[in-house]
Amino acid sequence: MAKQPLISIIMPTLNSAHQIQRSLDSVRKQKFDQSLVEILVIDGGSTDDTRKIATDNGCLVLDNPLVQPECAKHVGILNAKGDIAVFLDSDEVFENNQALIKRASFFKEQPDVHFLLMGGYRKPAGTTVINDYVNNFSDPFSFFMYGTSADSRYYLSSLSRRYEKKVDKPNYAVFSFGPNDVLPLVDACAGNAADLVYLRQHFSKEMKNVNVVPQLFSLLVQDSHQTGMLKDDVTVHYTGGTWRKFLNKIKWRVVVNTHYVNMAGVGFSNRESAQPLWFRLKKYLFIVYGMTLVLPVLVSIYYFIRRGLPVALVMGPLCFYTAWFIIYHQILKALKMKPKLAAYGS
Repeated sequence: MAKQPLISIIMPTLNSAHQIQRSLDSVRKQKFDQSLVEILVIDGGSTDDTRKIATDNGCLVLDNPLVQPECAKHVGILNAKGDIAVFLDSDEVFENNQALIKRASFFKEQPDVHFLLMGGYRKPAGTTVINDYVNNFSDPFSFFMYGTSADSRYYLSSLSRRYEKKVDKPNYAVFSFGPNDVLPLVDACAGNAADLVYLRQHFSKEMKNVNVVPQLFSLLVQDSHQTGMLKDDVTVHYTGGTWRKFLNKIKWRVVVNTHYVNMAGVGFSNRESAQPLWFRLKKYLFIVYGMTLVLPVLVSIYYFIRRGLPVALVMGPLCFYTAWFIIYHQILKALKMKPKLAAYGS
């Protein structure tokens, strides 16, 4: 990437009129040459003003007939013209107006690294404690499996404890992975960036499959065994809402990982093949862990004391809830009773 790269922002949406303008503003305020920025908004059938707002901001609006967000990202990858893809959800905002410059500079300086992580999530003022829980623990199953935090205060240190730093510069680091290392939990969102030129050259066949989205990180690090991370680049995360909405997201993840394992967006089921065997077996311990209540309660107390997060204390009940829901859907699967899949979070 010797020349100044074209950057494709890939943004899935569904009835996002209440928040998408904030996200788009953070892109349009970037110091990066806007003639080299394309914004692909892939919409799952919004009935509000989402599409109009996107069009008014000069975005290319594409349809996502399959509705689910990972399917939207696949449409974005296939239609992106850029050299670099930057994944940004409609509830995520670049805090720094140098964010795109930083990404372009990184890939130029580190041509052998093909995936770049943002520097973590920050909770904006006025959002609920659910935002704290998501930023720190994602969901009960994910935290049990990976044990890392996406909160910007802890993200760098949590990765540094697990992986070797191959490069350590003031504004970014490059982490390397050993053959027995668990790859970190990485999604195509949050301002994370992928080298599209490399993806097209080496994984053109995989790109045609919608499951390339949850597998994107593992594909792009499998040869180099490394990833970059911007230390000082924070993404503001406006997620939250109600506990009911968050519980519905947990339900959705359980349903797809139980009944729809071949569908894009089934994060764990489509990622685990890239992990060591012991990690793939670890998932069977979650039900025992969650149903005991004691172990997750002890973990929650630890994080409550260490990070001063009162919301950490809900970890025990949430683990129990998630474990019970997994058992319930395993019974339905055994009975060949497949529930209808709703839109994510609904």
